[in-house]
Amino acid sequence: MRFAMFAVKGPVNIMSNKTESRGHFSETLLYGGPIYTMTGTSQDPAPVEALLVRDGKVVMAGPLSHVEALAGKGCRRIDLEGRAVYPGFEDCHIHLAQYCQRLSEIDLFFAKTLEEALDIMRERALTVKPGEWVRGGGWDKNVWGGFPTAKDLDRVFPANPVILGSKDGHSCWANSEAMKLAGITRDTAAPPGGAILRDPDGNPTGIFQDNAEFLVWRAVPPDDTEHVISALDRGFKELLKMGVTAVQVAEGPETLRALQIMRERGQLPLRVTMMIPLDALDHARALGLRFGLGDEWLRLGPIKMFKDGSLGASTAYMFEPYEGSDSYVGLETLSPEETDDAVRRAVEAGFPVAMHAIGDRACHEALDAIEKWGKPMVPEAFHRIEHAQLLLPEDIKRMGKLGVIASVQPGHASADRYMADRQWGKRARYAYAFRSLHEAGSVLAFGSDAPVEIPDPLLGIYSAVFRKRPSEPESAPWYPEETLSMFQAVAGYTRGAAFAAGQSSVRGTLESGKLADLVILSGDLFAAREEEVMGLEVRGVMVGGEFVLAPCQR
Repeated sequence: MRFAMFAVKGPVNIMSNKTESRGHFSETLLYGGPIYTMTGTSQDPAPVEALLVRDGKVVMAGPLSHVEALAGKGCRRIDLEGRAVYPGFEDCHIHLAQYCQRLSEIDLFFAKTLEEALDIMRERALTVKPGEWVRGGGWDKNVWGGFPTAKDLDRVFPANPVILGSKDGHSCWANSEAMKLAGITRDTAAPPGGAILRDPDGNPTGIFQDNAEFLVWRAVPPDDTEHVISALDRGFKELLKMGVTAVQVAEGPETLRALQIMRERGQLPLRVTMMIPLDALDHARALGLRFGLGDEWLRLGPIKMFKDGSLGASTAYMFEPYEGSDSYVGLETLSPEETDDAVRRAVEAGFPVAMHAIGDRACHEALDAIEKWGKPMVPEAFHRIEHAQLLLPEDIKRMGKLGVIASVQPGHASADRYMADRQWGKRARYAYAFRSLHEAGSVLAFGSDAPVEIPDPLLGIYSAVFRKRPSEPESAPWYPEETLSMFQAVAGYTRGAAFAAGQSSVRGTLESGKLADLVILSGDLFAAREEEVMGLEVRGVMVGGEFVLAPCQR
């Protein structure tokens, strides 16, 4: 099913996902369905009747008669036939190349047991060359009932080195051959902020957590740039099918290099804000780079840094011990002194920070440093806490007071609810506290953390509004006092996301002068019942005034 389902009057040129012909934009008029500009503060937004796009930007959104008066004779007219229009969805936190490469690597996201995972890997073992590195991920020790081991992998890959990232990305699972190539023995010590799991005899089991993951990854040959570009091209097609028109990427220079080449070739079909890893901050500073450098397709974002681990790996950094433990409080990957120094250097260089912080102590110490050094003197540059999964009540208020963006992933709330209750107990009342953060004044910016979760904005919207998994429709919302309205949830993927990227002046809403990035859904989110939300389909995606061809199937 394609865009031909629309009633189109006049000349039409529906483009592929290549951008080489973006030098000429046709004029397009959309009408015949609710068009939500996402402007204003209404919790029950009133749609407009029509939208006119010219030269890649919105000319006007309003009454059909007013909009038609501005349209030229050759205007492309599209009758929505009741379908609904929204600003393009933006994913504020995605590991882009990892997600794209996972599409062709071993994917254990849906494996419910270790044996299911091994069956998946046995199929891959039939196709790999001797000595070739095998990569992938998505495994979840919380679903499997515990961590796997190198011996499990050795049963399938006795001669190939294997490294598989966990679902949350804070642990990796390596086999004996991989550890051998990495030079890891029982005498290998874990670095600060990392952990090597060991058997009773002190030998590494094959599980490396947080800062210790690098011990294995350093032995993996780097990807060829053209290989990365090929993976990105595949992944972009999938993202566009989900209505994603912009992403904010938490990765390193290899991804940025590939994206720059795609931009030069006219192969970048959506907009990218690229975070800079902390270990590259001094290089960026020496070159005089600042937040916002680039253009409307590819630009520099904040400095990404890790304050702690994750809930899934039980390494989020806490004030009080995990449930069932007398003393274990997780892993701190940056000390308070290191955090303070990193925020200072970022601000002095003209960058806000995007601080990965999940546990309540990690969030508290991150806010301490942000409060001390303030924001950089760069337009639209605001600090962010990435994930902010568990906060002290007073820190929820402090985030709003400091103007710190809550860059959060609604899908984590529904996926992690049972795990959070087990590991954090009553503290989980302030876990994924989206409504509290909003009411305290923080801007909510939504993402997926893919490949940790599926980068489907509708899934995130459902999770934010109903606080449960779509597969459990009869279950009660988890801490319903933290549910959001549909308007607030959609805003997290549109205007809130644009604010986090420093782009609220040019995208995130459909108003005059802004970029014409939009998504057309088969139905109206603001009128949909709970059971209807995940049944809505993406029926059209426009980026820069041009339709990007995408299947309608979800």
